[in-house]
Amino acid sequence: MNIRAELEREHSTASRNRIIDYVDNPKKMKALMDCFFCDDLRICQRASWPITFIARKKPTLLDPYHERLIDNLNKPHHDAVIRNTLRIYEDLDIPESIEGPLFEKAFEYLADRKVAIAIRAFSMTVLEKLVVKFPELQTELIDLIREYMPDERPAFRNRGKKILKRFSE
Repeated sequence: MNIRAELEREHSTASRNRIIDYVDNPKKMKALMDCFFCDDLRICQRASWPITFIARKKPTLLDPYHERLIDNLNKPHHDAVIRNTLRIYEDLDIPESIEGPLFEKAFEYLADRKVAIAIRAFSMTVLEKLVVKFPELQTELIDLIREYMPDERPAFRNRGKKILKRFSE
């Protein structure tokens, strides 16, 4: 399979599943990640979707890319790229090498009310994972969630309430 050609052909669940089934080794993962990191926004966006599923299924295939994934968040992208990058870290153990930069970026997204709600919600979950490991950051996260909750959409409030509840247990 030519992954780039598949991504160019269509953006569908069937195409995503074909890519997920195909990518089963580091060489194929590199081909997919090359698409994800390319300058073509449409290809990048389409590549981000199967990557989230592959990360859950075979997390070690992502090992060579963690630093680059975080660096990639500093570039302007389609929301899908940011959302799917953060979604990866909801499910994976976060490598030590990216804990600091990921915390900073996720906190930045969470604090910016202009950022899409899905990105902010995924950021909240990533931050929760990091705060469990670094409890000294808990107050900062709790304060931000509490400050924003009254004026936010249901997705934010729902996730925020669950996180606050877990911290109070």
